[in-house]
Amino acid sequence: MANVMKIKRHSNSNHFTIPKFIFAALFAMVILSGCNEEDKITSLWNGDYTTPLPAPVITSLAPANQGLAGIEEVTITGSNFSPNVGENFVYFGNVKGTVLQATTTSLLVKAPNFVSDSLNVRVVVQNALSTSNTIQYKLMSAFRVAVEFGTGVSPSAITFDNAGNMYYFLLGIKKITPAGDTSSYAPKGAESLWSSLKFGPDGALYATRGVAGIFRILPGATPASWVTSSAGIGSTNDFDFDQNGNMWAAGNATTISRIKQDKSVKTFPSPSFVVSGVRVFNGYVYFSGNKDNKEGIWRGEILANEDLGPLELYFDFTAAGYSGDATSLAFSSDGICYLGVNTKLNSGVEPIIVIRNDGTSNILYPGVLDPKGKMRCQSLFWGPGPHIYYVRRIANTTEPDKEAIVEVYIGKTSAPYFGN
Repeated sequence: MANVMKIKRHSNSNHFTIPKFIFAALFAMVILSGCNEEDKITSLWNGDYTTPLPAPVITSLAPANQGLAGIEEVTITGSNFSPNVGENFVYFGNVKGTVLQATTTSLLVKAPNFVSDSLNVRVVVQNALSTSNTIQYKLMSAFRVAVEFGTGVSPSAITFDNAGNMYYFLLGIKKITPAGDTSSYAPKGAESLWSSLKFGPDGALYATRGVAGIFRILPGATPASWVTSSAGIGSTNDFDFDQNGNMWAAGNATTISRIKQDKSVKTFPSPSFVVSGVRVFNGYVYFSGNKDNKEGIWRGEILANEDLGPLELYFDFTAAGYSGDATSLAFSSDGICYLGVNTKLNSGVEPIIVIRNDGTSNILYPGVLDPKGKMRCQSLFWGPGPHIYYVRRIANTTEPDKEAIVEVYIGKTSAPYFGN
């Protein structure tokens, strides 16, 4: 029969050899049937092979069941993988992940930035005729918009109380319960904004707005001056409380103030220092801002007599290659620092930087929180459980994203806030 294709049989073996062009066509059909247009693999056939490799097998994924989209590094355990990273292709549904490491029994894969409750994970190995079995997986978003506002309209500070209620300023103090119910906590006074809001050891809400004073806010009442410039306090952008109930405050002044609950003030020099953020952690007061024309984080030890020791540089934001302004601070229970950044438009720096004790740092969730580099972190505070919240402002108002309060999953809890 002239139209029947001939299959050659080796004279010294018991198996047939499939013509290479037929094998390549069949293999391409299997692979491309489950791929997006942009994920098509145009050359997986290696002409040195005359028989296909065994199909890859997935036995387990870690973390099991679910991970963070665009962030999670998933370990796939199984068999028949290629030890060559470039010969393995892992798909979450029809979206390809990034293979980082490979052995014949294990693959380390960065999950794609694709959120879905139900994805079939499968492995494709070059020169294997069949794809692997599939395991269902969930990819969750690392963040959610907790409150959205119009472009150019945003709160100017954010904080939480011990019950998990969130508070922010927008024409007065608003309160949002964990169930999502919003109410007015206190009416607007003379202020147009607050640069910082935090609860004190007495349960009252304290605030400052870049002037020489601290304000105290009770439910339903307009803000009242608590400490003024007459007590010696300088301009204040942020503050925090230590374990003894002392407030540490700093801002656009040449002094740092320690304020006791009896309102007595003692100041310590901070020459050439514009402080944006203040945080007490593990016996030190940390200050983010600009000192001697350098953006970074400095700290001073709280001494036994409750004075402040000399300031030392903790993290050089500028030398690490970041641009923009270092704003607010948070610490996790394991001592990792999270720094809010007021980014410059098109700088490539995203709104939160992670800083470790050894001085190394990285952008939190690069390409996920702000892939376009258009957003700014105005205020940052650790909420209940494993989440940080920040006020998102848009650096370019032509972008479709809106001003918002954003909840970010961190996966660990906060270091103690002594005011709450």
